[in-house]
Amino acid sequence: MQALEELAMNYDQKAQEILLKTKELEETQEELSKQSRVMHTKDGELSQLKDTYSNQKKKYTEMMSSLLKDLIDVGECMSDQLTKPSFGGAERLDEEFTVMRLYISKMKTEAKSLQSRVRQLEEERVQHVQLLRKSEDESKELHTRLHGLEVKLSTLTDKVDESEARKRQLQETVDTLNAEVAKLRANEQLMTGTDAQSQQILAGQSSIRAKLDEEFKRQSELYAAQVKELRDEVDKKQRKLEELNDQVHNLKFQGDKSDEELVRLRKECEEKSSKLEQLEKAAEKREQARQDLRGLEETVIKELQTLHNLRRLFVQDLNSRIKRSDNRLKASRNSSSTNQLNQINSNSPGQQPGAQPNTEQLVVDFDDEDDSNQGGSLAQREKIMFLENNLDRLTKVHKQLVHDNAELRCELPKLEKRLKATVERVRSLESSLREAKEGAMRDRKRYQLEVERIKEVVRQRNIAARRGQSQIAKPIRAGHAPTAPSAGLGSNPYAVRPGAMGAP
Repeated sequence: MQALEELAMNYDQKAQEILLKTKELEETQEELSKQSRVMHTKDGELSQLKDTYSNQKKKYTEMMSSLLKDLIDVGECMSDQLTKPSFGGAERLDEEFTVMRLYISKMKTEAKSLQSRVRQLEEERVQHVQLLRKSEDESKELHTRLHGLEVKLSTLTDKVDESEARKRQLQETVDTLNAEVAKLRANEQLMTGTDAQSQQILAGQSSIRAKLDEEFKRQSELYAAQVKELRDEVDKKQRKLEELNDQVHNLKFQGDKSDEELVRLRKECEEKSSKLEQLEKAAEKREQARQDLRGLEETVIKELQTLHNLRRLFVQDLNSRIKRSDNRLKASRNSSSTNQLNQINSNSPGQQPGAQPNTEQLVVDFDDEDDSNQGGSLAQREKIMFLENNLDRLTKVHKQLVHDNAELRCELPKLEKRLKATVERVRSLESSLREAKEGAMRDRKRYQLEVERIKEVVRQRNIAARRGQSQIAKPIRAGHAPTAPSAGLGSNPYAVRPGAMGAP
């Protein structure tokens, strides 16, 4: 009976323990259901984070691909000889960045070559400005020489006209004086002679008059021929003077034309200098853009590095969280099963409330970790938003730089063509000015030679006229002393002076 009572008591005790264990199992099942619900929510958050990560990765790859394409466009604008790199997908992004670094280094070398070209163009512009100044000085010198030649030509024509007028006047005075001298000598011979001589003179008066008429006729014919020759020579000189005047007018017209061309070239040179200054400013902007691109490259590399680090940390955090959650679930299951077995197998009721604190502690720890993970995800989202804003700003700046560089690249060949045309025009003007200068020197020498020849001809004509006067006076003397005509001519106040005859 005692054994039955003990069995009954043990049975009741076991039944109570079983009830307690069933209650504990129900509680653990509820906790497991809670943990499973929490795990489902965490799995949903994990899938959402994976989706956001994939979207962000896709967005970053698109932004970086657009940035690389813009860099390629910049390279094409800078030079057509640069080989265009091929851009792949997101799976080979690191390789593409290495290729783009090489491409950016080529762009740097091309920018340096463009800068050297701009400096060379500036040196050529300085040389052309110096040549233009030299040509301006030469044109001014030619103008002064042309003005001097015109003045000399006008004075020489006036002197020639004066000499011709004086020559004609002197010829007329010589003719009248010779006629008067002949009459006076004839009358003197008739009045001072003896009777026999007077009779002889009267007898030979007819013959003397005939001789005088012949002599006057011959002298008049000689003078007419000389006057005709002189008139022909004067006509030739007049024609030559007209030709020289035409040449002077042509030279003056060419000088005016060269002045207008120089003014136009000066304006073009000023325009080219202003455009060259604009090109220098554009080159400075290009250099600044190159430095900005270098900084952009560094910032992009840093941002990509931070993105890779964030991705790695995010993946590591997810893996560690998954592992910890799995370990905790396994530990909770093992602890619950071991507690149940221990409580069933042991008869000590003091160990029963040991499972609840463990499960409660696990739930509290898990909730704390969830809160910390949510705080980390918020910080990561803020970091991602900051990176997105930074990339948007960098893309805007880069697009503006690409646009400015393309415009400058389009303007550069036009300015080079205009500069070449200006150089060719300056060279042609220099050659024309040189030819005009040589022609003016030749015309001046020819004009001087012509003036000297005219002076020599006038001098020879005057000498010949003086000799002709002495020969005309000889037959009139009729046997008298040869000193009488010279004395008569010397005593005459209207005698021709050698200085007056030889004066131009």
